[in-house]
Amino acid sequence: MTIVESICCSWCLRAVDKPLDISGRRSDLAVVAAGLIFPLGFSPFYFWPLSLLSVGVFFWLTAERTVRRYFLFAFGSYLVGTSWIYVSIHEHGNAPVMLAALLVFLFVLGISLPWIVFGWLHRRVMREGSAAVAGAVLFASLWMLREWTYTWFLGGFPWLLVGYTQVGLGWIAPFSGTLPVVGVLGTGFLIVLVTALVLNALRDAERQRRQQLFVLGVVVLLVVACLPLSWVKETGEPIRVSLVQGNIAQSTKWHPDSRGPILETYLSLTETEWGQDLVIWPEAALTFFRETADDLLNQISEHAKTTGTTLILGLPDATDEGRFLNAAVAIGEGEGEYFKKRLVAFGEYVPLEDQLRGLITFFDLPMSRNVPGPDRQRPLTAGDLLISMSICYEVVFPEMVRSQVASPDLLVTISNDTWFGSSLGPDQHMQMAQARAMENGRFLLRATNNGITGVVAPDGGLQSTLPRFEAGVLKSEVRAMTGDTPYRVLGDVPWIVLAFLVVAVSLVQRFRLRPDLQKE
Repeated sequence: MTIVESICCSWCLRAVDKPLDISGRRSDLAVVAAGLIFPLGFSPFYFWPLSLLSVGVFFWLTAERTVRRYFLFAFGSYLVGTSWIYVSIHEHGNAPVMLAALLVFLFVLGISLPWIVFGWLHRRVMREGSAAVAGAVLFASLWMLREWTYTWFLGGFPWLLVGYTQVGLGWIAPFSGTLPVVGVLGTGFLIVLVTALVLNALRDAERQRRQQLFVLGVVVLLVVACLPLSWVKETGEPIRVSLVQGNIAQSTKWHPDSRGPILETYLSLTETEWGQDLVIWPEAALTFFRETADDLLNQISEHAKTTGTTLILGLPDATDEGRFLNAAVAIGEGEGEYFKKRLVAFGEYVPLEDQLRGLITFFDLPMSRNVPGPDRQRPLTAGDLLISMSICYEVVFPEMVRSQVASPDLLVTISNDTWFGSSLGPDQHMQMAQARAMENGRFLLRATNNGITGVVAPDGGLQSTLPRFEAGVLKSEVRAMTGDTPYRVLGDVPWIVLAFLVVAVSLVQRFRLRPDLQKE
């Protein structure tokens, strides 16, 4: 047991020895503090027991002032966990310090507000005297429904999903084995459920038998979660890949005079890589539009064909109406095109454009007038390999990556996290990409402008990476995989439906007891 785990356990044991007054302002502050430490369970910190402790404190203290404390926990967690937004607003958007801080505050305030709805549901559905198990299941169900809502509401912002705390640590993280089975949302449900059951067992001294059953259930869940089940297997010959990291400065990248030097950088880095099975350049590696680059792309494609290489690269494109697209194309031995479907607000499009354009540089960043690509697109190919493609932000959407291609051989994602500097953002982004490899049982290749460029194994482990903020090429060998994980077959739908049923049944039971409604 680690020092952190020992502290968490001893805190819980001491806390349950005596009843606590959870109705005061100190408890409100404790909820905020729990939110502030919640992101420490994610990359690059990996203190996952702290996130579980945070969830436990939140569960314990939401028995009173439920709605308010849902918001307070959310505000604290996003304030720390999405602090990387400050870098893009201040350093790349040229906003003054105070204005950047204000915009971050407003962003955190905005993304915290939907938690209030689930706090209201919690207060509305939970009834006094309900069984401890029922209360824990309801809490975990509401947690999962809230995380699921963040995958689509207002375009989606599925950041800080608690299941990610189990990614990148191997079997040190006890729930890591559930990612290929139920995905990151289902894993989050299990984490929250077990945490709530443990707390109920510890604080409910009058139900010793139930306490033993709770503990037994927790142990069984942990054992099942840690089972080293293998859902997929390697097939075919090793695939030789090269991921190219250009390390192009964001401040000059979109200047017209930089187009030639950027192209020269990537061609120079790739000069020794022709002959590899697959070479990947990052998102918007080329900064001129595709229609003006046809001759160049044809020349590169012909050269790649002579060496038996597929090159996948990112560049801007445009619709017939002149609207911008964020594109990836496969040339050489590969073919196909992919247009990004999930766009980043303010980075690739600006909500309330007529009102916000021109206020500050951040609202007029290069390529912030994009439109999404079609929902249905043919997959890219690299020789005989089927590629499931995602660009940057898209890799954080579990169901989208799962449904891109029916049975892909490889997952590929290209990105440009230069906007976030050395903040938490690139580490969190990479951790989410690792989760997609685990959920789908496939190797994932991630090429970026300045990091984190890496090869992710089907178990979510980092097979190899490049140093950040340096130009370079990452060479590796991967394999196509055959077979499907349970998550790849079922997706999130069964678990979301079950969570809705739990809430619906709890709501029906609540309304059957009319006197209880008067206590709200």
